[in-house]
Amino acid sequence: MVNSIQLGDIMKKVLALILIILGINMVFGGGFVSKIDISPKHSISYDDYGNVTKISIIPKFKYIRLQPGDSETITVKLKNKNDKDVKITPKVITLPYSENEIDESWISFDKTNFILKPNSSETVKITIKVPKDAEKGLYSGMIAFTDDKIQMPYGMPMYANSFMLSLEVWIPPSVYIYPKYIYDDVEPGKTITYNITIKNIGNKTFSINPKINSQDLEYWDEKPGILLSKDMIEIESPKVIPPKSEKVVKIKIKVPDDAKGVIYGSINLGIDDPGLDEYQQNIDIHLRVYNKPKEPFIREILINNASKLTIKIKASSYSWRYSSKIKNISANVIIESPKGILNIKPKKITENFNVYVSNWKLPPWETDSEGIYNIGAYSKTEEYIIKNPVNGVWKVKILPNCESFNVEIGIEQ
Repeated sequence: MVNSIQLGDIMKKVLALILIILGINMVFGGGFVSKIDISPKHSISYDDYGNVTKISIIPKFKYIRLQPGDSETITVKLKNKNDKDVKITPKVITLPYSENEIDESWISFDKTNFILKPNSSETVKITIKVPKDAEKGLYSGMIAFTDDKIQMPYGMPMYANSFMLSLEVWIPPSVYIYPKYIYDDVEPGKTITYNITIKNIGNKTFSINPKINSQDLEYWDEKPGILLSKDMIEIESPKVIPPKSEKVVKIKIKVPDDAKGVIYGSINLGIDDPGLDEYQQNIDIHLRVYNKPKEPFIREILINNASKLTIKIKASSYSWRYSSKIKNISANVIIESPKGILNIKPKKITENFNVYVSNWKLPPWETDSEGIYNIGAYSKTEEYIIKNPVNGVWKVKILPNCESFNVEIGIEQ
């Protein structure tokens, strides 16, 4: 499940950076693109560059990720393919539509003023040093190596010989959350409790204030959706998470008696760890409501001088979530001969399940934790054997407690 507002914020930043590179003039309003000027002003071709001198810059773009106080050096290769000298004067350019600009004081060059001879190459080392008090976020900036500009067909003129830099300043989180997704099959009228483990590995105490998200969420499922509401949920949570401690948030969900389809929603834990973005502490909930059939499935079998009748019933759970526990699935089977219902037990019971070693999970925090082994799809097969069945029409009645079941009938003459 994806929060559309979170996704929109991310896409807006990426789109803004791309449009700036292309020289498209945008006007933002209320946090969204409200106007894009796409009316053609004039056509552009290589001849329109006029006296602009172009040099080769490799690479043209770089994304780096640094913590406050860290630094990184980037090497950029410049090549002059012209038949004249080019003066190189690297400088930081402010982007007019950047949400967070890279401060000029964060960037230094090993070469600041030199001549690039015809058909020659030079490298420039760009060092980015993030101050210790820098705020977390996505920063962008442009480095121009010459003063040459090109009038773009849309919007402002752009520097002809420039390098784009995208910088993400991040802070490592102290709080870890598991699980962040609750995917389950539930029954109408039932109340289910889910435990969310919160572990603070840091040296500071963090407050926690879980609340149900009121934002619209993207819903994806072929079944009708029911948005999780406050009257369906109860949250038990500590108020703080002390250093080097582990706490549990209990989420109790009451499934309405008339629920059908899918119950979906999101809970934000409200932890004031600066290393956690808001979306990183969301618990996404997706519950498929399972309505048990009231009438059994019936299959008729015609027997005529058979020596043996074999009936295999395979109950399956095609889990799209992972759990360390095997789900309780079954199928209530009644076998009826022309003379009446048989008092019969399965001759053989077979269980089959897939076990995944989940490297995306946190390792076990304690010896009694779930562990790293998770069970996916699970099935249980019951095999019934009737020797010398009487002639006539037999019936197999199956009332399932599972997502699906398979029936295999074998008749030996």
